[in-house]
Amino acid sequence: MSIECCGIACIGDSICEVEDGRISLRVRIEEVKRIVLGYGFQSPHPILQTILALMLITVGLFAAYDFFEAMVGGGAFRKVGGKLEGGLIAFGLIGVWLLAKVVNRGFYLDVFCSTGRRRLGFDDTGSREKVRDFLGALATAVQVPVTSRVMGIPNPD
Repeated sequence: MSIECCGIACIGDSICEVEDGRISLRVRIEEVKRIVLGYGFQSPHPILQTILALMLITVGLFAAYDFFEAMVGGGAFRKVGGKLEGGLIAFGLIGVWLLAKVVNRGFYLDVFCSTGRRRLGFDDTGSREKVRDFLGALATAVQVPVTSRVMGIPNPD
């Protein structure tokens, strides 16, 4: 059994999210209790992710300001402080990446399993027709309830 649609694949005994040809998230089918199709923010916790991103960006901005102030002011590169500032500037860049990822909207599958909820996001090529066809194929491939919360995409029979 191998079905795939727009970055989500059912490979062997797992449902996987695939990015750039690599599996980024895998859920074993025997652990799955139910699957729900949704549309919206693909991040499982967008508010928490936004707060964390803004905190990291703030730390990175303070470190970058201090670093550039020392460079422009003719200060020497400090051994301990310079490495710390470099790391904190990297935190700022990670914050920018998190903030860019939180705004992704699209189709996703909420997979409820014995270990909790996992959110698998379809990529940008996902259309209603492709997702509707995939949902029907997924319902026949896995023997768990598959439902849709998206208007215009009915629950598979």
